[in-house]
Amino acid sequence: MDAVKELKWFVVIIICLGLAWFFSGGLQSATKQNALIKPAQPLSTGEFYGKNIFSFLSPQVRVAPQTKLPAQTSLPVLPNAQITNRGSTKTYYGAADRPILSTSQDTLKISKVNRSTQKDGSVGFEYMIVSAPTSNSKPMLLTGMLLKSRMTGNQQDIREGIPVYYLNSINQKEAIWLYPGEKAYIISGHSPFGYSFKTNKCMGYLSNSTQKFVIGLPLNCPHVLDYPLPAWPNHFSDNCLAFLNRVGTCQSRISYPSNIEVACKNFVAERTNYNRCVQDFGNDPNFLGKEWRIYLGRDTALWKSKREIVDIMDQNDRLITSYTY
Repeated sequence: MDAVKELKWFVVIIICLGLAWFFSGGLQSATKQNALIKPAQPLSTGEFYGKNIFSFLSPQVRVAPQTKLPAQTSLPVLPNAQITNRGSTKTYYGAADRPILSTSQDTLKISKVNRSTQKDGSVGFEYMIVSAPTSNSKPMLLTGMLLKSRMTGNQQDIREGIPVYYLNSINQKEAIWLYPGEKAYIISGHSPFGYSFKTNKCMGYLSNSTQKFVIGLPLNCPHVLDYPLPAWPNHFSDNCLAFLNRVGTCQSRISYPSNIEVACKNFVAERTNYNRCVQDFGNDPNFLGKEWRIYLGRDTALWKSKREIVDIMDQNDRLITSYTY
């Protein structure tokens, strides 16, 4: 009986060993399936690898593999031509971003930029026309403003001028103010008078000088008959009065007929010149015009001949207005 009992236990053990052999891989090489331990950190993870022949007796615990992070790399740098404009501001011709806008409610308007045609880069007849809208609430101070090329970086400041020009005299310069409804011709070259100036009703007499003006002077001088005529018994003859009626405005070079008296000739000659006109009409309410001739005093052109952005900056370097061509 004991022998039969021992035989049964032997058969059970053989069956258990067979099942263990089957579940551990059967005929596959046992050396490849043994559970081994990897080296400890930092050389490796330290976990088991391969199959344990007794793994079926207990649940396996999976160790998540460690992922090595890639080395930090910098973002690619785009060439200048591919850099896109930041923000919603629109730019032209690849120019830099638009400058910060002025906070003033009053503004200026550039209506024209006349470019230099000189191939050597000299100033030529370069000028721009700037106006102050009638909707402005107050005059705008031009002195201290900056004219800038957004394309080249060229810049030039606006300096002082003289409201009333006196011929053959030392003139006192003042700050330039542009009132609502007024206009300024900002000329890049040099002034024939040596100053920036405001036009007046006598300026036309100076247009007959040998000086060259980029922008012609207004021809709205008072007529010679606007002066008080001598009374009887020193009154003029009919021939003189007819001649006075024919004398044009703003003329200082006059041909006199032979049939008029000397007093008539002297009357005309004394009054048809700039200084006498300023003396007699300088206090009139409408004596000063509504235009400035501002000269920058440059020898080289300020603006490109094409594909240009012209900016006018205020005294705090903020953009007032711009002009693109």
